Amino acid sequence: MEIFLIVLISVIFFITLTLFVTITLEYDLLKNEGKIKIILFKFVPIFISTIIFNGEYLSLKNAKNKVTNIKIDFNDKRVIYFNYVSKNLLKKINVTTINFFSILCLTNPSVSALINSVINVGISVLYSYILSLNTDIKLTKTVLTGFRQDLFKINISFSFLFSLYDVFWSLLMAYKQLKRREYEKASKLQQNR
Repeated sequence: MEIFLIVLISVIFFITLTLFVTITLEYDLLKNEGKIKIILFKFVPIFISTIIFNGEYLSLKNAKNKVTNIKIDFNDKRVIYFNYVSKNLLKKINVTTINFFSILCLTNPSVSALINSVINVGISVLYSYILSLNTDIKLTKTVLTGFRQDLFKINISFSFLFSLYDVFWSLLMAYKQLKRREYEKASKLQQNR
C-alpha cells in the first residue's frame, strides 16, 4: 500500500510540475541564418539549433552538424497537428517576459530610419495589445539603427510557465481534433459520391 501511495504521489507531482521555459530566436534576414534555443528553468538547454530557410523547407542543424529538413506545408498532417497543439497550449501557458531586439543598418540612412520607425511603432502597438490582455508581463524593446553597413538582425526571447498536465491535455485534445477533422473530411467525400 505504501508503494502505491509513493508512486501515486510521484505521478501527481510529475504531472502537476510547473515548468519555466525560455525560448530565444535570433535571425539575420540578410544572411538567411538564425539560431533557436529552448532552455528549461533558465539553465538546462533542451534544444539548440541553427535555422535556415531553403525554399519551402526549414533546415535545422544541431551541434553535431546533423541537418533536419522540415517541409513548410500548411496542409501537412503534422503541421495541422502542431497547430492544434499550439492553439490548445496557448490557452494554458502563462507568459512572464517578452524581449525584442532588432538592429537594422543600411547604407541609405533615410530608408534605415524609416524602416526602424515602422518596426518601433509596430512593436509598441503589439506590446500595448499584450498589456491589455495581461498586465503582469515584463516587456522590453530595443530597436537600433545603423548607417555604415548592411545588417538586419532580430532577436526575440520569451519566457513562460506551464505544467506537464497542460502539455498532455493539449496533445490529447489536438489528437481528438485531428481525428474529428479526418472523419469530417471522409464523410464529405462519401456524400459527394
